[in-house]
Amino acid sequence: MTSITDEIQRYRKEARNFYRLTMKYQKEAENADDLQSRLVLQTLVEYNVAEMDRCNCFAVSLLLEHNVYARNEFFDMHGLQVAEVASCLDMLLDGRVSQLREVVERSQAWQYLYLITGQGKHSRYGVPQIKNATVDHLTKRGLCFRSDDRNDGCLIVWIDKDMALSSELR
Repeated sequence: MTSITDEIQRYRKEARNFYRLTMKYQKEAENADDLQSRLVLQTLVEYNVAEMDRCNCFAVSLLLEHNVYARNEFFDMHGLQVAEVASCLDMLLDGRVSQLREVVERSQAWQYLYLITGQGKHSRYGVPQIKNATVDHLTKRGLCFRSDDRNDGCLIVWIDKDMALSSELR
């Protein structure tokens, strides 16, 4: 019997393999001499990118499903990989917005969400990769957020029931 952690790691391993293939085919496409070879290789690149995204989404779904903190105003992003940040945020935010839309009382039509990203102290070169990817994605979605004054490894995001879901942004 496999554990949730094993299942998450399996999806992450598959995603890494698809990433390697993507890079391999991309390089081959750039060096291909004829147009037909480039088109075939570009199709392989697109396929592997889609499969990598699919694996990352499965890993994130399992993480969110089994993360105790995903059900209150705090969400600990430690343990996520940079490639999983965007899909994790989209799933988490979409779930929160959907919950807010179900609330009848206007007084509960918004909430703060505290994203614990970490400060990057255990990242390569001390760069907060998860926090930077989170900031980039929140900015891309046009959301209001700020760093927590008390903890540089925490972002506070304003969520409103009228906020667009990720599917509505595309």
